[in-house]
Amino acid sequence: MHTELELPTELERALEAGGQLAEGASKAERFAAVMACEGEVYRAVANRETLALPGLDLFLKRHRGSGWAEILKNALTLRRPVLGAENERAACEALPGLGIATPELAGYGRRGRHPARRESFVLTRAVTGFESLEDRIALPAQTATERHRLLAAIAQLAQRLHGAGWVHRDFYLCHLWVRSTTIAELKPELLLMDLHRARHFDRLPDRYRLRDLAALLYSTFDRTPGRFALLRFVRLYSGRPLRVELNQRGRFWRAVYRRALILQLREDRALRHTVPRVGSVALDAADCERLLASGQRLKDDPPATLVRARYQDRSVVLKRYNLLGPVHRLRQSLRAYSRVARAWRGMHRLKALGLPVAQPLGFFERRRFGLRQPQYLLQEDLGDLTLLDEFEREGLSSEREDELVRLLRRLAQHGIEHGDMKATNLMVTAAGLKLIDLDATRLVLGGSERDRRRLLRNFEADAALCARLARRLPPPL
Repeated sequence: MHTELELPTELERALEAGGQLAEGASKAERFAAVMACEGEVYRAVANRETLALPGLDLFLKRHRGSGWAEILKNALTLRRPVLGAENERAACEALPGLGIATPELAGYGRRGRHPARRESFVLTRAVTGFESLEDRIALPAQTATERHRLLAAIAQLAQRLHGAGWVHRDFYLCHLWVRSTTIAELKPELLLMDLHRARHFDRLPDRYRLRDLAALLYSTFDRTPGRFALLRFVRLYSGRPLRVELNQRGRFWRAVYRRALILQLREDRALRHTVPRVGSVALDAADCERLLASGQRLKDDPPATLVRARYQDRSVVLKRYNLLGPVHRLRQSLRAYSRVARAWRGMHRLKALGLPVAQPLGFFERRRFGLRQPQYLLQEDLGDLTLLDEFEREGLSSEREDELVRLLRRLAQHGIEHGDMKATNLMVTAAGLKLIDLDATRLVLGGSERDRRRLLRNFEADAALCARLARRLPPPL
């Protein structure tokens, strides 16, 4: 069986000292000894695992053969399968010559020619003095200067990588590491990790460049990058004036943003099945009508009635969705979900995504002769102060403005349209802004122009604030 093997001297000595390898062993025996090594497992997926070798500053990533199922799956999706450690070896050898730091290659091995059963491994030196950018950027003490320098370093690394015809194909922020001692310097030193999917082209196709950049953008969504940060990255990556780049390549950059949003929606998809069908409070029609009769009336419009009441020793808000005549009742009865069900689902989905909403407590709905009856939603009491009240009383502080912009960006990143984004549907609490009235929420890829326009209409009395928000809020695709 064909075998390629390059091992560091210290590993061979350690294997011989541990009795795992006889002195003068053949190439095949040495390969088998490395594949049988044990250590602290850092990652294990399918037929690939990464582990730290005890007593040695070495990491072993071994591939045990991809199998025909993996090859067929990649063939059906028109992708090139990763069959072994060859890609990582080639990247670790080539990228340092381009000015891109990678883990130091210490050894490599491959056994077999059959693509589905080929075994291989790569050995790299342990990386010291570096920390993950994913962890670093999450630190609250990070200054604006540090963020700008890191952004420039990331853009420069990505430009060098793609400019040389290389694509990472797993280009997330967690695979970019920064040397801790260079954070405060003008050019922080970055290191590129996890290169097992890296691939080289004589001329890099745009679709691979797009996927790398979209993965990088998606991995920053938890930090809600601002519009200006994204535009600064585009300018630094392209090396051209922003106006020129967007005029000539605007379609490409919109596609990058769209793909990043699609990656986020794929991650959020599992949350559609986590909405509980019952609340923490059991309700029936009699309970709801009793609360409506005894509570403090907050709103009594034809579409909905809202009261504040005491229930089970706490202050709650009960909302009744009214039906406006036979035609409205019939139209609502033909819909797959009632208004209260849409509100319930919306509250739980946004809550699962970490977005600020009122705590849902329970709901009640029923049909009679196939027709919907009035529906009830019980939620926590957030007080009376809305964002519109705060604006009319004292204007919006810079902190509140930043919080509002972050909230709208996060909604856009998760592809959520509120549907009725009025300042009266944003409650001001001690914990910050919280969204209410979520029965019109829906998925809208790329942000909602309707939400944006509706929100700006609330602040028309302050032209300067309106202009700032219009610049800062995420423009829809």
